[in-house]
Amino acid sequence: MISRDNTDELKAPEKWYSSIEKSRQKAQTLLKDLVAVHLNTSIVVGVLDEISIDRLSRISYPFCKLTLTKTQKFSLDGKLESKKDTQLCFVNKPEMIMEIADLQKEYPEIHEEVHIQIKKNAFGI
Repeated sequence: MISRDNTDELKAPEKWYSSIEKSRQKAQTLLKDLVAVHLNTSIVVGVLDEISIDRLSRISYPFCKLTLTKTQKFSLDGKLESKKDTQLCFVNKPEMIMEIADLQKEYPEIHEEVHIQIKKNAFGI
């Protein structure tokens, strides 16, 4: 459960906490699986390695912090932007966390590239 610190200057609405908890629960079901995280301008694909609840530096609202390994970051048009060993992603909605099957429905060009990388064992799964 998410702790609600009473000393915060800005209080998050109750709906925010509910959304973060749902994000954590969804991520928990996908732990150690290959997932895609939809950020505003990109999609990060990697193996979900760790989940926690954390606050960004000056923002008092909590976020669900995901640690992904063997990541590949794609622009929304499907171009590979970068590859990293480890990447942190902060999400506030469960819809931001996608299984690879969900990725196929929403971003087929990224799914195709990821599928090729899976065959090459790029993600180690």
